[in-house]
Amino acid sequence: MKLIELKKEMMKLKRIDKSKADTLMMLIDTIEKMAKSKNPKNPEPDLFVVDGLKKYIKQVEDAKKNGMDVEDELKFLKELGKDILPETMSESQLLHIITEYKIDNPDVKIGQIMGYLKKNFGNQVDMKMASNIVNQL
Repeated sequence: MKLIELKKEMMKLKRIDKSKADTLMMLIDTIEKMAKSKNPKNPEPDLFVVDGLKKYIKQVEDAKKNGMDVEDELKFLKELGKDILPETMSESQLLHIITEYKIDNPDVKIGQIMGYLKKNFGNQVDMKMASNIVNQL
């Protein structure tokens, strides 16, 4: 999904549900700030939609843990995420990939495995889960 589509959705929601429109506005702001911080001379926000959504979901989850009433906002973001975020690998898929990589590279270190996963599978990998699997192996 492109940033322009999120902005159009925000404008549409302004008439229907101000709360959701405000949530989208904050998400768009997060995406734009990420793009500017990564490449100030030529920001390309469309490249940061997935990372921006992940970051904003985490911020809202943290706010919920701190006692804020953000349940509706979190639910809306997770619904939106179904259309935007790539499917995350299951633990068994991740175990298979890591095992195969270790067989092909017997002297590989933990950091190298994590780098391989990030480079080749990016947003499909839950890096915390991957770290746990690597440490168990």
